[in-house]
Amino acid sequence: MSVAHNDDPRNGLALCRLCHWAFDEGLLGVSAAYTLLAAAQLSLAPNLPGHLAPLQGRAIFLPAEEPLYPDLRALAWHRRKRMG
Repeated sequence: MSVAHNDDPRNGLALCRLCHWAFDEGLLGVSAAYTLLAAAQLSLAPNLPGHLAPLQGRAIFLPAEEPLYPDLRALAWHRRKRMG
């Protein structure tokens, strides 16, 4: 979500290198229920499905304080603009 140049902690996610890349490429997203979404095109990539597709539906780890949860509007923007 660096496109917005927003330093608000609710506008960020802590991800491993692979998941960060996949998120930026629109291959992974986060639902309004804070679960991971795997893009349909993952099935077309020969090496990625085994690593990323199993993440589908897993809940993300959330901060202890609800006001610091990832911003649902930013996550919705990512789903629309990056995941299609």
